[in-house]
Order: sequence, then C-alpha cells, then structure tokens
Amino acid sequence: WGLLGVALLLAGTVAAWEFRQTSPQESTVEVIPDHRQFQFTPDTVQAIAIRQGGQYLKLYRGSGDKPTWKMDWPQPVEVSVPAVDFLLNALISSKNDRDFDISTEKLAEYGLTEPAAIMTIQLVTGKTHELILGNADFKGDSLYALIDPTDPATETSRIHLVPRSLLELARRSPQDWQQAGDF
Repeated sequence: WGLLGVALLLAGTVAAWEFRQTSPQESTVEVIPDHRQFQFTPDTVQAIAIRQGGQYLKLYRGSGDKPTWKMDWPQPVEVSVPAVDFLLNALISSKNDRDFDISTEKLAEYGLTEPAAIMTIQLVTGKTHELILGNADFKGDSLYALIDPTDPATETSRIHLVPRSLLELARRSPQDWQQAGDF
C-alpha cells in the first residue's frame, strides 16, 4: 500500500505541475479594430441633406407618435422608409481600412474640389457630419471621399474610400424617394 500511495502522490504532483505549465495564459483574443466611418445608429439620424449637381434635397424625420421620413419637394411628402433605411445602412455599414493622407493641393486629382455629391447628416443631438464624394478609385467599386473635413483646410487631408452606392443614392430624383402612391 505504501508504494501505491507514493505512486499516486507522485502522479498527482506531476499532473498538477503539467496543468500549471499548459494552462491558458492571458487571453490571446485579437481585438479587430472597427473601421466604420460613421459611429452613429439609424435611430439617431434626424435629417440628411443631399447636394448633387444643381439639386438640393433634404430628407427629415417627421414628428408624432409614429415618425415617418419626409421631404419638402415640391411640397411636403412622405418618403419611402425602405429607401431611407438603405441609405442609412450604406452610410453606417461603410467600413474601410485603406484611408490615406494627401496634400490638400491634390484634392482636385481625387474629384474633391468639385465634388460629385455632398451629404450632410444631422443627428438628433444636433451634431452634423459631412460626407463629400469625389471620383471613383482605380478599381471603380469605391469613391474617394472626405468625411467631416476640417475647416479651414489644413496642409493635408484624410481621404477615405466609401461604397460607390452612396453616389448612386445621392443621384436619386425626388420622385424616386417618394412612397409609392404619392406621385
């Protein structure tokens, strides 16, 4: 019995030592940075103004028990909620890890001195974000953009790549934003 007791004690000691050596150290979970370009949620957006070409369009959240989206063109009309949801989703889900800085003098090369469209997003808190859309990148699936550009302009500007669908949404006519049946 003595030898069996010594063997069990020795086996227990070795097992405990091995367990301590192979136990997980601190968590090695890698934190993936969030590269979202806008840090707001759809329910915090109060209004979106879109300037494209000579057209200016403002979509805004109406008031009341069940707020709907509206626009004032040519008279106040309700806007298609799925269309606004699609725009908000495109803005909020826009992610990129390929941002870069350029000299402000080179903004014209990216189509940002005469932008294709400008979106101004007003939050319920009163804070606003501005998105200036420029030319397509060399692959054609993204656009060069300025997000919340500094004013006055500094020596360098941060260029972001955003989905091309944002320009297609900015080019929608007022009739395209209206709810079916409001024509």
